[in-house]
Amino acid sequence: MRTYDEVVGFDCTNAEEWRSFVKNQILPLHKSISKIVKLRKSLEELLSNNISDLIRNNTNIKQILLGGVDENGDYKPNSLARMYMDFWVSQ
Repeated sequence: MRTYDEVVGFDCTNAEEWRSFVKNQILPLHKSISKIVKLRKSLEELLSNNISDLIRNNTNIKQILLGGVDENGDYKPNSLARMYMDFWVSQ
């Protein structure tokens, strides 16, 4: 039978090993989870609005969705909008 220290991979009675565990395992996880929570809040906010109004009234959303389309409606090379078009046309 394995000991608890073998299962978790460090000596639970050693304060330095706990510091290392928190620094290398918990904090990166916390940062990732925080980003996911912020994204979720942003998506909830976006989805609570009328999408047409949101696109019409939000310059940042327009730039994301229409990124790479010039004033004449032409696609710039490697643009996100071109990728959307190529994807939908191939469907």
